[in-house]
Amino acid sequence: LRGLLLANPGLGIGEIGLDGSGRHRKSLAAQREVLRLQLGLAAELGRPVSLHCVRAAEALIEDIGACKSAADLRGHAGTPDSDATRDQGATRDPGNAHGPRGPAELRDPGGTCSLASLRGPGGTSGPSGLRGLIHRFAAGPIEMQRFIELGLHISLHPSIHQADPGRRALIAACPPHRLLLESDSQSGPDLAVLRRHYSLTAALLDKTPVQLAQQVLSNAGSGSIFTD
Repeated sequence: LRGLLLANPGLGIGEIGLDGSGRHRKSLAAQREVLRLQLGLAAELGRPVSLHCVRAAEALIEDIGACKSAADLRGHAGTPDSDATRDQGATRDPGNAHGPRGPAELRDPGGTCSLASLRGPGGTSGPSGLRGLIHRFAAGPIEMQRFIELGLHISLHPSIHQADPGRRALIAACPPHRLLLESDSQSGPDLAVLRRHYSLTAALLDKTPVQLAQQVLSNAGSGSIFTD
């Protein structure tokens, strides 16, 4: 993988991640061992990641935190940075994070999760040294906050519009500069599904579909996720 990435400076890493559901749970420890190596390589080379997570959000957050610790150690040791220039400057299922401004707070059974602190410029890697996205995010506001604080974007699947109101509220709760929309449907890429996804999401955010598309493009571009 290292050789492939070094030979292709425009490549990211993914889709990678953890699956803690059903029969896959017994291999979670092995999955995490491999994932930590992949995350470390992504941080070292400054490559974006696309992260898959099913019923393993806490484990994924821990592993990204371990990547942060390793990045801190490299920084203290004076290790050179990556080969890429870094930018400066739910049906509630807490274990599943496949998953104009929204409300400053979104309540959940554990109290109030403030999202006001998440506003700010996009395009920077977080304290973990990583940049990238959580594919098909479907967890709750607390998990959303933690992933964003770690420097990741939140990518929402078209199926969120068929979910219960609590999960649909995640659309407005996600900081605009961290929002991405999935381009696939259950049966694969579908332009009609994508247009509907943008139309429904834009209406919830009091934007036009064109304004939303420009926002998503800005979030994904400028070295934030994609290099070109």
